[in-house]
Amino acid sequence: MQKRIFTLLELLIVVAVIAILAGLLLPALNKARESAIAIKCTESMKQLGLAYHQYAQSCDDWTLSYENPRWYINEFFLDILNVKVRGPSGWNLEYWDKSFICSNATRCGTNAAIYKSLSPLYRSVCNAYGLNVSGTEGPSWTNYKLTKVRNSSAKVAFSETSAGGLIPSWSRDPAEKWWLLGNGQLTDTDQYMAYRHRENTAANTLFFDGHVAAIPYSVFMQSQFSYHLTPYQ
Repeated sequence: MQKRIFTLLELLIVVAVIAILAGLLLPALNKARESAIAIKCTESMKQLGLAYHQYAQSCDDWTLSYENPRWYINEFFLDILNVKVRGPSGWNLEYWDKSFICSNATRCGTNAAIYKSLSPLYRSVCNAYGLNVSGTEGPSWTNYKLTKVRNSSAKVAFSETSAGGLIPSWSRDPAEKWWLLGNGQLTDTDQYMAYRHRENTAANTLFFDGHVAAIPYSVFMQSQFSYHLTPYQ
């Protein structure tokens, strides 16, 4: 029996069909990947919220503070959160297991040499998440008393930020400024809201009641949003 040989035209048709199928499938695969990342990022922030509340329950209802020690190197909090860190004490505690931190937080500012050496396993968490310290009080003047927080489902505890480990009260600039800063290499002084979701227009935000929402920068920039950053009002 004579073997049939594909003609050039038939081969081109097969290649074209494969290209069309790939074009149809790739957007769906990318969307599925983005959805998986969004779910993982949301879950990490929810874990922060659970540990945040457990910490307060063990500390006479006082929440994490930004100082003495800073929340991201607070060993008691890290034990509650059960996150793997790079070192046993001090500022090494700032470098958390990369798998915990939202994978969209890739433009964190820190010492370039240190970041490069740590990036395979760890990432600087203070350049990924920020604690709300507006209108705080307490032992270090950067705490909240949970029982005094009003309308907890509308008041912000954590959000995504570029540096410093806190939500900057002086600047919640729109996404364009956040992305253009330093051509993508932020430093520890570039403290801005980090809009890492919905095509770089929204920041994952944890509220005091424990729920997480992706807040668009257009909402953050509204003057009345300050209400959501003042838990006691």
